[in-house]
Amino acid sequence: MPRDGSAPTEEFEGQETERKRRPEQDGFAHSLSPVDLPEPSAPLPHGLRWTTTAIACASLVLALLNAPAVRSWSYQLPPSTASARVVSGAEAWYGIVGRAGLNRPVEAMHGWWQAARDMRFHDDARTRPDQASPDAG
Repeated sequence: MPRDGSAPTEEFEGQETERKRRPEQDGFAHSLSPVDLPEPSAPLPHGLRWTTTAIACASLVLALLNAPAVRSWSYQLPPSTASARVVSGAEAWYGIVGRAGLNRPVEAMHGWWQAARDMRFHDDARTRPDQASPDAG
């Protein structure tokens, strides 16, 4: 049978009406789930509403706790009048959030990362093989 869709198809009685029906119309008992699901006691929430709420909450948390990243991103924009407005808005937002103390978690984590990086590469100059003394070896 060719896979390009040119093969003849057979229509069965009732096939068209079954295709048009959705699980919401017949319930979960007649869905394509391999598991027999009981009907829920309350109607299920709309999936788009849940997704929109999750994205809005994540955006709010990022806006409140990640102002240093927004400010850093604004500094990387090419110079123009529009980017100047973006930079001034990012600076203002950084100040507002900083006064509320919400920049402290990012600054603390950055300090920890900087300390770990300094600790890791602190002895780098002494252990490099190209700077080893000629007697050692």
